[in-house]
Amino acid sequence: MIERHGQPGTESLARAALARPIAEVAPQHHERLDGSGYPLGLRDDEIITPARIIAVAT
Repeated sequence: MIERHGQPGTESLARAALARPIAEVAPQHHERLDGSGYPLGLRDDEIITPARIIAVAT
């Protein structure tokens, strides 16, 4: 359940009239450069820059 907490945020942001990458930040903000994050196990350049910034800031 904890690893899926970004999904509601993703859905809400996708419906909002915001720039597209913003909706991708919610599911990616717990991803890690080494691939150990969640929910998708993204690594390195697969993680968008805004999500990397939020990960550092939180």
